Amino acid sequence: MKRLPQRAKLRFPYAEMGEMIYDGRGIDGVLIREASTCQFMETARNVVIEGCTGTGKSFLACCLAKQACKKRKSAHYVRLPDLLMERDELAATERSNAKILKKYARYEILLLDEWLTEDVDDIDISFLFELVERRYAAKSTVLCTQYTPAEWHGRLGGGVQADALVDRLVNGAVRIDLGDVNVRKLLSERK
Repeated sequence: MKRLPQRAKLRFPYAEMGEMIYDGRGIDGVLIREASTCQFMETARNVVIEGCTGTGKSFLACCLAKQACKKRKSAHYVRLPDLLMERDELAATERSNAKILKKYARYEILLLDEWLTEDVDDIDISFLFELVERRYAAKSTVLCTQYTPAEWHGRLGGGVQADALVDRLVNGAVRIDLGDVNVRKLLSERK
């Protein structure tokens, strides 16, 4: 039980569902509590956590991962820019994408933070498509994003792979909108 959260490399390893702030935010607490049961993982559904900067997307994702770890499920947190950097570093050593794809496809829940906050090129899109395809209908992926899924298609280049990526990630996904209340600012004002 201790090893799974440590191996998950969570951005907020101390995150707990009981620490979520709901007051004055207009967010769906029932949906969040339902997601914390990790039932979405039984059917390999994805979770899309949307919201402005500072709304607690990464924190909530880490809470979900910790809940999964309590159920003895493997989890892993990674920022999308770091994932792509890791892929580039492996490519520089003339190793194929197969190793990194295998690594990230195996986790029962994968948290991809900062989803599409930076521009992606065709190579990135192909890599992401392969990763999503390997996880599709088998494992759950949690995406933390400032963009609505309607905006993803354009940010992914608007081609056939963009269609396929959005379709696999969004259809049937649990969507949690954390709105625009900056929790960091809220907490600093309370102190």
